[in-house]
Amino acid sequence: MEITTEIESEENQPLLGSSINNGLINQQKKESIWKQTFDPSKKFYRYFSLVFICLLTTGPYFCYVLPGALEKEFEHDLDISTTKFTIFTSLYSWPNIILCFFGGFLIDRVLGVRFGTILFSCFVTIGQIMFAFGAYTKNIWLMYIGRFVFGLGGETVSVAQKAYCVTWFPSKELNLVFGFIASSALLGSSINQIMMNPIYDFISKYKSGYECLGSAIFLASITAIGSTCCAFILSPLHKYRKRILRVTTKKLLTEEKIKISESLKFPLQVWLVIIICLVFYSATFPFISLGKLYFIKKYGSSSTSASFQQSIFFFGTVISSPIFGKIVDSTGFNIFWVLMSVLLALVSHVILLFSFVNSFIPVTIMGISVSLLYASLWPMVSLIVPKNKLGTAYGLMQSFQNLGLAIFNITAGYIVENYGYFVLEVFFIYLCIFGLLSSISLYFLDKLTDGHLNLSKSERCELTLN
Repeated sequence: MEITTEIESEENQPLLGSSINNGLINQQKKESIWKQTFDPSKKFYRYFSLVFICLLTTGPYFCYVLPGALEKEFEHDLDISTTKFTIFTSLYSWPNIILCFFGGFLIDRVLGVRFGTILFSCFVTIGQIMFAFGAYTKNIWLMYIGRFVFGLGGETVSVAQKAYCVTWFPSKELNLVFGFIASSALLGSSINQIMMNPIYDFISKYKSGYECLGSAIFLASITAIGSTCCAFILSPLHKYRKRILRVTTKKLLTEEKIKISESLKFPLQVWLVIIICLVFYSATFPFISLGKLYFIKKYGSSSTSASFQQSIFFFGTVISSPIFGKIVDSTGFNIFWVLMSVLLALVSHVILLFSFVNSFIPVTIMGISVSLLYASLWPMVSLIVPKNKLGTAYGLMQSFQNLGLAIFNITAGYIVENYGYFVLEVFFIYLCIFGLLSSISLYFLDKLTDGHLNLSKSERCELTLN
C-alpha cells in the first residue's frame, strides 16, 4: 500500500491565504491564466479531473449490460440457448472472483495507479472488440474469450478509479466523489438499456442476422474506447499534479502483514454480511439481465418498451443511492435498513410473479431496494473489521458477490430454458427469503455480542466519544 503526502498543498485553507500562495504572489502575477486555472492545489483542477475519473467506468458498465439489452436478438441471431446466453454475463464475473483480491495490490505495489488504469482499461476495450468481432463472424468461442478478457479489466478499473479518488480528494469530499462515480457507472448501464434497441433496429435496415448484431456491438465499443481515452488523459494530469505539488510516495510498513488465510478468521457477522450481499445481488441483477423477455412474454411489451423497463432499474438506483445514503447516515439502524431493502426485493418478485400490475412498479421497487442495501450493508464492514483488514474484507465481499453472480446467472438461464419464468421467480423469492433470514440472524447476533451495527446515529456518536 502506498501513502501519498502533499507537502505544499493545504486543503483546509483558501488558496489566497495559504503558505503556497503567500510565498509565490509575485510569481503568480506573471503566470498565464491557463496555469492559474489548472493549479492542482485548486478545487477546479480536481473536479475537472473527476469528470475523466467518473467516465472510466461508464464505458465498461455500458458494455457489461449490453447482452441483457439485446437478449432476444442474441439468442435469435446467434442461434443459441438461454443457458449459453447467460455465459456471456458469467464470464465477466468469473475472473473477478480472484482479481478483486489482487487488483488493489497490483495497482498499489506493482503497476501504479496511472499504468494500472491504462492497462486494465485496454483489457476492457480489447475484450469488447473481440466480443463484437466474434458476433459479426458468428464465432461463439471468440465471443466467450472476448467477454473473459473484458472481465479481466472491468472490476479492476473500478479499483483504480477508487485509488485515484482516495489519492486526489480530501476525506471531507470523498462521500460526494464516491456518489458521483457510482452514479456515472450506473448511468452507463441505464443509457445502454434505452439506446441499444433503436441502434439495432436502425442497423437492421442495412444488415441482417449476426452481422447486424455484430455491428451494433461494434458501435457500443465506442464507449469502452472513450473510457480508455480517459485513462490516457488522466495519466499526464496525475503526473503534472505530483510534480507541481511535490507528491512523494512511501511504502507503508506495518507490524502485522495481512495474509489471505486471515480472511477465514473474520467474525461471524462479516460472513453473514457477505451471505446477504451474495443472495441479494443474485436475486436482482440476474433478473434484470433476463427480464427483457419476461416483460415481453408476460406483459406483451415491445422490445423497446421492455428495454426501457430494464433501464428504470438503473435510473432509479442512480437517483436514489445518494438520497438513501444521506438517510442512513442521519438515522443509523443499519440492520433495519438492510431488512427493509431485502423485504422490498422480496415484495417486487412477489408482485412480478402473482400479479399483472404495471411492471414499472415492481422494477422501481427493486431499484430502490438495491440503493437502500448499498447504502446500509456495505458500510457495516467498517464497523466490524479493523482498519488494517478493511481492504481484505471488502475484497472478500466483492469476490463472493461476483461468485454468486457467476453461478446464479447460469442457474437462472438453465431454469428459464427448462422450466420457464414462473419457476425462476419462485427461485428468486426463495433467495430473498434466505437473505431475510440471514438479516434477522445478523440482528440477533449483533444483540447477543453487544455489537454496534444497529445503533442509532446519536448512540454511535456517543460511543465514539467515549
